[in-house]
Amino acid sequence: MRQERHIGERGMTLIEIMVVLAIIALLGFAVSMGVGKVRKTELRSAAGRLATALRSAFDRASTTGAHHRVVIDLDEQVFRVERCEGKVRLRRSINEEKEEEQNEQAELAAPSPEGTVEAAVAAASQSLGHGSCASVKGDMGKPRQLPKKRSIGVSKVYVAHLEEPAEEGKVSVNFFPLGHAERAVIEVADDDDNVFSLVVHPLSGRVQIVPDKWQHPEEFVTHDAEGNEVKP
Repeated sequence: MRQERHIGERGMTLIEIMVVLAIIALLGFAVSMGVGKVRKTELRSAAGRLATALRSAFDRASTTGAHHRVVIDLDEQVFRVERCEGKVRLRRSINEEKEEEQNEQAELAAPSPEGTVEAAVAAASQSLGHGSCASVKGDMGKPRQLPKKRSIGVSKVYVAHLEEPAEEGKVSVNFFPLGHAERAVIEVADDDDNVFSLVVHPLSGRVQIVPDKWQHPEEFVTHDAEGNEVKP
C-alpha cells in the first residue's frame, strides 16, 4: 500500500515538473514575441520620423518655390532638412560632400585667365553652378539622431542622382521647386535584420513606408512606371 502511494506521489511530481517546464516555455515565447514587437515598433517610429522630414522638405519646396533637400549622414546616423538657393549640382559619387570638396579644390587650383585669386574663385563658383544650402529654421533643421539603443539606423539609400546605393558618408534626397521629388528608396534597419523601406514617389512627393525591403530599388530609382530610364 505504501509502495503504491509512493509511486503515485512520484508520478504527480513528474507531471508537475512537465507543467512547470511548459509554462516556462510559454512565458519565454511570449516575452520574445513581446520584445520583437517592441523592437519593430521602435524601428517603425524611427522610419516615421525620417518620413516626416522627407514630407516636410517636399511641402516646403512646393510652397516656397525653393530647392530643399534632406541630408542623411549614414556614419553619424543623423538627418536634417536644408533649403538651397541658386543652382545645385547633383553629385554622382556616393560621398557627395567629399566629391564637392575635391571639385572645388580642383577648380580653385586651375590657372585663371585673369591671373588673380579673386577671378579664380569667381570662375570656380560659376562653373560649379554652386548653390548655397543651409539648415531650415526650427526642429526640422536641427540634426535629428536615430535611436542607438537598438542599433536602429539608415542602412542603405538608393537615390536617382547616385550611380550606386550609399551605405556610408553623407547623401541627400532632393525636392524641387516645381513640386516633384527625386526618386529614392531608404532602408531603415535594426540589429535583428528587421527593415522598413521609405519610398519617395517623384510626382506626388508621397513617402510610402513599407515594412520590408522594397523590391528592385535600383530599378525604381532609375526607371519610370513604363520601364523607361529616367535621368536625374
